[in-house]
Amino acid sequence: KIFNFLDYSSEEGTVTEVTVDMVFRNAKAIAGELLDRGAKKGDRVVILSLQDPGTLYAVYGAMMAGTIFTIIPPPIDEGKVERFLSVVKSCKPKFIISNYALEHPQLSGIQSPQPPQPPQSPQSNGRSPQSGLKKQLLKQAFFQAIRLKRIYTDRIKTTPREFPLHMAEPEEVIYLQYTSGSTSDPKGVMVTLKNLMTNISQVQELYDYSTGNSLAMWVPFFHNLGLLFGIFLPITALEGRTYFLQTLQFLQKPTLWLRVLSDYQVKLTAGPNSAYALFPNILTPKAASAFDLTHVTHFMNGSEFVDPVTIRSFADLFGIRAEAFACGYGMAENVCLVTAAPKDQRTLWVSEDALRRNRVVPCEPGQGKELVSLGKPVRGITMIAVDPATGKPCEEDQVGEMYIQGDTVCKGYWGHVKDNENFKACIEGYQGYFFKTGDLGFLYRGNFYMTDRIKEIIIINGHNVYPGDIKAALKKNIPALSADASVFFTVEANNREAVVACLETDRPNLDFAALAAQVNQVAARIFEFSFYDVVFLKKNSLPRTDNRKIRTHKVRELYLQEKLSQGAQKPLNGRNGELSTEGMLQVLFSSRKNASAREKTTIPETALNGIHEKVKAVFDNLLERRDYGLDTGFLELGGDSLKLVECACQLEEVFHINLDVTQVGLNASVNGIAELIQHNLLEGNGKAKKINLQDECTLDPSIAPGAPYDHSMSACRNLFLTGSTGFLGAFLIRSLIEQNTGKDIRIYCHVRAQNEEKGRERVISNMKHYRCWKDEYA
Repeated sequence: KIFNFLDYSSEEGTVTEVTVDMVFRNAKAIAGELLDRGAKKGDRVVILSLQDPGTLYAVYGAMMAGTIFTIIPPPIDEGKVERFLSVVKSCKPKFIISNYALEHPQLSGIQSPQPPQPPQSPQSNGRSPQSGLKKQLLKQAFFQAIRLKRIYTDRIKTTPREFPLHMAEPEEVIYLQYTSGSTSDPKGVMVTLKNLMTNISQVQELYDYSTGNSLAMWVPFFHNLGLLFGIFLPITALEGRTYFLQTLQFLQKPTLWLRVLSDYQVKLTAGPNSAYALFPNILTPKAASAFDLTHVTHFMNGSEFVDPVTIRSFADLFGIRAEAFACGYGMAENVCLVTAAPKDQRTLWVSEDALRRNRVVPCEPGQGKELVSLGKPVRGITMIAVDPATGKPCEEDQVGEMYIQGDTVCKGYWGHVKDNENFKACIEGYQGYFFKTGDLGFLYRGNFYMTDRIKEIIIINGHNVYPGDIKAALKKNIPALSADASVFFTVEANNREAVVACLETDRPNLDFAALAAQVNQVAARIFEFSFYDVVFLKKNSLPRTDNRKIRTHKVRELYLQEKLSQGAQKPLNGRNGELSTEGMLQVLFSSRKNASAREKTTIPETALNGIHEKVKAVFDNLLERRDYGLDTGFLELGGDSLKLVECACQLEEVFHINLDVTQVGLNASVNGIAELIQHNLLEGNGKAKKINLQDECTLDPSIAPGAPYDHSMSACRNLFLTGSTGFLGAFLIRSLIEQNTGKDIRIYCHVRAQNEEKGRERVISNMKHYRCWKDEYA
């Protein structure tokens, strides 16, 4: 029973145990189904990833059939729908392996599979209209999916069927790992059997995964860390046990991760730095003492920059040694792991002035910048720091771009001829090809220290976000930004990476406060984070090179030096387009410096029992700001999904109640959360109702359509609208009113409020906030 799937929908929790024999029989059944339906060697198969046994069976079934699989998250929100479409367009699969109950929750009791309903039906993709997906996007996803042959892991019959299992050759591509980044230009890394097995053997040498040891994971299977450590490593070791906590349940209640580690005496676990940083902020020492983590030998920490303060704070909170942190560096282009410090956590203090000049000068603790060692290159990996300007190896005290070489470096990206040049880099004095990582760093006494990125990928909570995708999403959703230049970069805020947006405009009279709110609405909805600061600048004030490319690093440098809010940009000097040393960026608006005078920033006199004040105090502490509207959402103010979890946990401590983070997310303003808490307290038991996400995706049988809805909009007289108090809701209501003037129609708005009048006030207030309200609508 090497795989154990945990479900904490109930307080006591349940365990579904899966043996090697069960994996083999179910995987073979899926392989047989693929072959029966015409699958041939090399056909691509998309697996919609759930943290369940079915995903496990699908991976091994696809391999047994000789197909090339790729795992992606189910298309359940706008960002994931776009990713689904881009992956389908990229790899051109013939099959989708999914879960019937997920896609057809209303029909899951029917014995024979039914084709998916068209997008007009609320049950398409297993979600209600509340998902907020755009109609055109849904249509694209539906028509892409309907052309593909579908296999459901929960409807496979494991009756014996003999057929020759496919035996892959070492150089054969067995899966595509799509990097968690650009949807406009997706990159599927081609992973061969040799790549995979080599990285697995390297991992086995570093971490003791044998009899009596166990691994706990909440990282999703579609992430390369979740795939390697969660699906492949256990089946090759056999002696250990693996415990899977559902990702959504971790996000809703992070302490479940600690509970699993403590209850099951787990030895190995993994997560990004932001996950470890969460607990010192949400747990008191007394609360932390309820969890025994002293037996955990390896807290693997990767996927984003590792903060030494996080390591020390976490270790102090739980009474463990900092050396238990196994920090590492990896990437999909190398399957997963590149460097690792299995039980040798160390830091290095270096001069910040020297580091800015790409030089490494060690200094006394506290006198410079502290960097965390990401360990030594694993066996078989050659890692060289290369001067980006000359292409030659760096000196020992020089920062350079890291090049790697070894049997784990993959063949390239599926169909990306130009980008595959990065896999064929050469270094003077070395034989063979290297892969250019795009990451800056250096090797000191054999240990790798990462300092920055050449590639402008933004990593938030372990997820890659590409600036080009942000720019495209903003242009698509906010017409006022359609022709303007933009740049995005990260800064450190409260020991975390935060994202800043700098946007040029030639229209100085725009309502920048409203535009900034829209920018954060789009980022929160599609990418699950919002900007620490949204800065609008005069057109052509961003520093550029001779070929007019915006110099992101120079913009970031000026921002950090606060050379933003005074004076105009000086003339460019020299051939490289350098700003003069007195150069300033001419700023029109900064969301952190310019609070909207129109927004209600004071606690209402009608607030009861000090609830608003306490909620705002939590917001102030987490967001490190005080000047914001009480109806402005947490994500719009610079928060992200993990900070929202932190917010919910702190509110539980303040009010001594249980809150579901999903409910907090639905009411994520000071006023909204205050009303939610007031409602829970008035119920008497102080315990918030738990939300079952599967139930939320299911229409009541009394209103579930039995057939595609074929009425045109012009024939409708009664409209039911969800999301009425959000960004889209304001514009939808305005559009419906404008297009149906003089017609006898009724719009029923679904609103969380104490009564109908309060609900009406919330809808009107929201429309005014987005400048969509006209008095004649009343």
